[in-house]
Amino acid sequence: VSGISLHPKIAQAANVNILCITGFHKEKFQPKWLPEMSNQEIYDFLVHEILDGIGFDKIKPAAMKLGTSYNAVTESEKRIIDIEGNVQRDTHIPIVTHCDQGTMGVEQLKGLKAAGADLSHVCLSHVDLAEDVDYIERLADMGASVSFDHIGRHLADHDALRVKMLTRLVADGYGDRVCLAGDMGRKKYYLAYGGKPGLRYILTNLKNDLLPHIGNEAYEKMVNSNPQKVLIREA
Repeated sequence: VSGISLHPKIAQAANVNILCITGFHKEKFQPKWLPEMSNQEIYDFLVHEILDGIGFDKIKPAAMKLGTSYNAVTESEKRIIDIEGNVQRDTHIPIVTHCDQGTMGVEQLKGLKAAGADLSHVCLSHVDLAEDVDYIERLADMGASVSFDHIGRHLADHDALRVKMLTRLVADGYGDRVCLAGDMGRKKYYLAYGGKPGLRYILTNLKNDLLPHIGNEAYEKMVNSNPQKVLIREA
């Protein structure tokens, strides 16, 4: 059974929406067959998954992924940025990117814009790892949204640095560009496996630490309306 075929069953059992993606990661994790394909073949492959669905289950993706390496954009990654920018231009599917350790966000956005992508439907992930608010604000000024998703790693100080960064972003007028997320793909982060902090952390502990600084309206934007704006697919 493929992983994607389990999505509807898991969503129904847990009573949550699961959004799957198409696209490609940074070069280290790209499939071995990718270099053998032409740009047109990759474009057609992605458009087919977007319009007709993925695999035998024909589940349509909600977004498209791309990634870059740490402090570098390889030739293969540049190629995918260009192709996916074309795909987004033609299909209007949102793009969610992997910024390794928060780096190369500017380069990603420049490449996507040159390829015709709508940056208002692009979200850059992991940028909080850069720990540089000026850099993050530059990304927002370019038209994209940013994801603070390495949250819950510093429980001893209640994510004090992330709270400080988010407080400044809101004060500087960037609250409409920030999405809160939990990049928690390992068992050690799940309460059911004896890990911490659990997926509820963003909606409980972190919320309690953030509200005195940014208020409920800004918080609700980060967990609700801002992600919705990124993921809305406009014809």
